[in-house]
Amino acid sequence: MKMKKVYVKYFLTGLVVLSLNLIHAQSIVVNSPNPTIVVGSADADELATGIEIMNISLEQKEIKVRRTMLISIDNTSNYFCWTACYIPSVSLSPSGLTLNGDSSINNTFTSHLKPNGQTGVSEILYTFFDANNPQDSANVVVRYEIAPVGISKVSSVASLKAFPNPADGKVTLSFTRSSLNGKGNIELYNMLGSKVYSQQVEDMDGTITISTENLNAGLYFYSLNEGGKSSRPGRLTIKH
Repeated sequence: MKMKKVYVKYFLTGLVVLSLNLIHAQSIVVNSPNPTIVVGSADADELATGIEIMNISLEQKEIKVRRTMLISIDNTSNYFCWTACYIPSVSLSPSGLTLNGDSSINNTFTSHLKPNGQTGVSEILYTFFDANNPQDSANVVVRYEIAPVGISKVSSVASLKAFPNPADGKVTLSFTRSSLNGKGNIELYNMLGSKVYSQQVEDMDGTITISTENLNAGLYFYSLNEGGKSSRPGRLTIKH
């Protein structure tokens, strides 16, 4: 008789735990890269990206958004859109958006940043939560990496890759030019927008190796410039 009571007790306890897990299960999911990285130029009018939000429960949810600044760049501004586009001073959406069960929405939420000529890295944490149960939430970090003005015009053909990355001591840059007309320049910029390295290349493709020993640790941007147009800017982290 005691054994049966013990089994019944554990069975009921298991049901309670299972019920609590179901009650507190997360139903809001961010279905976008985390962090979501946006690379742009300091002379861009605005940088933006969309985020996909999912409701994996079977119930309708009213979802709100909260913005938290992790890393900011002076003299830039940012805002977000969710049911409406809010002014930069708004960090909590005044109203929620209704998302049906087992459904998703893509690019209804958008994050925006105006560089205003500044360079650097900005990170913004966005939290999507159930207005009726704030513990049911999901987070995503949007990271803006703003490159100097000198590499803003992008050529879709030329390419440049760096390895190893992060680099310590030296880095090799593998390049492919869009054509042999004229000469190309491989350029490296620091986060202040200053050009810290430049080397002319004449071959259609190849590699160059440069020393990083005299460069400060941190984030850099590199590109292959051809006639005023550059390859898509790449990111290089230097560690010592």
